[in-house]
This record gives sequence, structure tokens and C-alpha cells, in this order.
Amino acid sequence: MIGLAALPESYLNVCRPCSLTSAQTSEDSAASELLISSFTAATHLVEPLSYSAFEMVRSIQVRVAQAADAGNVSRIARDNPGRHFEGTEFWVQATIVTPELSLVLEDHGKVVGWTMAYPDSPLSGDARKLRFNLMVDSEVQGRGLGNTLLQALGEAARTLEVQQLRAMAWTGEMNALSFLRRHGFEEHHRMTFSRVNVAQVDLDRLEASLTKVSMRGVTVHSYLLPGLTDEGLWEELTPVHNAVMASMPPYFDDPPVSSTTHELEDFVNASQYPDLPGILFIGRDAGGVVAYATAYRDADRIHQGLTGVHPFFRRMGLALALKALVFQYAQSQDVAVVDTGYQSNNVPIAELNRSLGFELEKAELRLWKKLA
Repeated sequence: MIGLAALPESYLNVCRPCSLTSAQTSEDSAASELLISSFTAATHLVEPLSYSAFEMVRSIQVRVAQAADAGNVSRIARDNPGRHFEGTEFWVQATIVTPELSLVLEDHGKVVGWTMAYPDSPLSGDARKLRFNLMVDSEVQGRGLGNTLLQALGEAARTLEVQQLRAMAWTGEMNALSFLRRHGFEEHHRMTFSRVNVAQVDLDRLEASLTKVSMRGVTVHSYLLPGLTDEGLWEELTPVHNAVMASMPPYFDDPPVSSTTHELEDFVNASQYPDLPGILFIGRDAGGVVAYATAYRDADRIHQGLTGVHPFFRRMGLALALKALVFQYAQSQDVAVVDTGYQSNNVPIAELNRSLGFELEKAELRLWKKLA
């Protein structure tokens, strides 16, 4: 466990009473009353704590996490099905990348909660704007332990001059959304996930779009994923992708992310949908790459992933042609469902998906809170 000196002062004001080890008895009532009053003042409670409540909070401690905590983190995550969590390996990585902001909460020495904050985008890595995850063991929920963890994380983040904390929650996670809003988080936008059955799509319309772009001199090429290491291809694709990202609706208040060739290669090959086989479609005219799309197979569906058309080549039917390629891939894989995700403020792609029959499956709220 880390020393108390390593934690923010405001956090110490809460935890100092919790670290006492002397027994509190009826003969000690004056000392006990003094300690309870100091804890009440430090945490701004409206009502004084009862002796039994003091005994409960005295058992709670928050400390910086270690890689060895990964097992407990995974256990708590399994007890919270459907909640956002990138997995044990990501937790271990976070304890290395942002160790001061990877915390666990112990009750009588047992890890019953955890939180971690880390750069929100694998391509931006801005240490001032962090996304966080937080979970509490289902057996001890309702005791305010989430409040304790988030308070500790916020104080530690301010000490490190973090400007924003960001969180994500599904529309159906009402308790999580209520918790975040109580703590001052506001919705910025949503990530919408929709799906369509291939049999319901007008495939003739899609086929016609491929013919149309072909007549305009655009040829289509496909490459299997992962493992695509053609450096020339990645060098050609990267500036097109960066131009696409620069023209997209904003992600919070972040400037457009400009990827290096190796960052884009890694993201498409492995980071976007780890361990899933996939394909990269490239559209070229005489001048080079003008459009691209990725698709990945996951059991009974195809995920359409990273997709873009260079701003200079929009309104030519290329986005629809890319959709046609994805549906052809689904048919070749004998898969009946295609799904995709996009920001709710990306109006053109939302309208295109609706025109093809995509229906909302779920939505992920993107919330933020400014610390400075």
C-alpha cells in the first residue's frame, strides 16, 4: 500500500480517521465522538455518523493499484455484465501507463472496487483529457463506495493537472448514467450502433453504385486483415485517412487526430477489432487512394469499421459503393447481419445507414466533466 503522503491532501482528510487501529469502546466515548466529528467535517456530511457507520467507513481504504490486482478487477467486472471494460490486459497496461490514476478500494483488506483513467484515444494520447472506468463489487453496491473512488480519482487527476474526465455508458445503464450526472458529467454526443439483415437490403441499388464509381475511373482493391504489412499501401492511405478525420464532426473538443503510418497500420490490423479476421477495401483513381473501408467477421455478423471518403471525392457515390463491398463480403462469408457504429453528430452517414434499412441496436453516451 502506498504511503499517505503520496495521496492528495483533500483525500487524506477523509482517510486519516480510517487508518486508526485503536479499539473504540464505550469507555472511549469522548475520543470516539471526536473522531466521528472530524470525519463528518472532512466529508461534509449533513448528519453525524453513528458509531456503527464510523466502524464501516474506518474499514475502507483506497490505494494505487498494482498489476497483481488484475484478478480482482476481472472478478468485479464479471459481476457487472454489460458494463464498459476493456479487459484484464488493458487494466495491466493502464497501471503502467497511468499508475497514479489506477486505484483500488479495499474493505477490510478485500478489493471491492476499482477505477482507472487513461488517454481517451489510442491515436491521440492526450494526458490532459482522460477517459475513466469505475466498478464496485455487486455485493457492496449502494454504500457510496463509487462516490469514494470517483472523489479519490478526481483529486489525483487534478494533482496531475488533468483538464477533463470522460466516461461512456450505454443508454440502458440508468444507474451508471444517474451516478455520472450526479457528479457533474454532461453528455457531449452519442456513438450509435445499428444493424441490418443482409436479406432486407436492396442489393441491386448497391451493385449499381459500384458500376457508377467504376465509370468514374475508380477501381476497387481488397486486402486481408490482420497482418497487412504493405508499407507502400499504408503510406498512401495515411494522408487520406487524416484528411477524412479532419473533416469529421468533433470528438468532444479535441482537435482532429493525425495518425502516423505505423499508428494507422496497427489500429486497422489489430486495435479496432482485436483477433477478428477482416478485409480492407481501397478505392483508387488515377491519382491514388480516394476511399477506404474495413470490415471484420465476428461469429454471426460483419462489423463495418473504419470508413472514409476523401473530402475532395464526396457526393460521387463512393460511400454507397463502400457499403456495397461490405455487403458483398458478408455474402461471401455466409453471414446474415451487418452492423456499424458512428457518431450521432455525423449526419450524412446516419442518413445513408437509415436509407439502407439499418436500425438502432444500442447507443453509447459520451459524457465529460471539465476539471479545469
